[in-house]
Amino acid sequence: MAELEQRQLATELPIGRWGRPDEIAELVTHLCSDFAGFQTGQTHVVDGGMTST
Repeated sequence: MAELEQRQLATELPIGRWGRPDEIAELVTHLCSDFAGFQTGQTHVVDGGMTST
């Protein structure tokens, strides 16, 4: 995808930018940790708010 296309699509996201790999990694790290031991049957949406619009 061309850079111009990417910038235009990013403006359509409620957060106004593309997600960074480290933002996804933070969720994955949390889910792999003991802090997530009590979570069951959850869906975690990491899409910059796109599905909430």
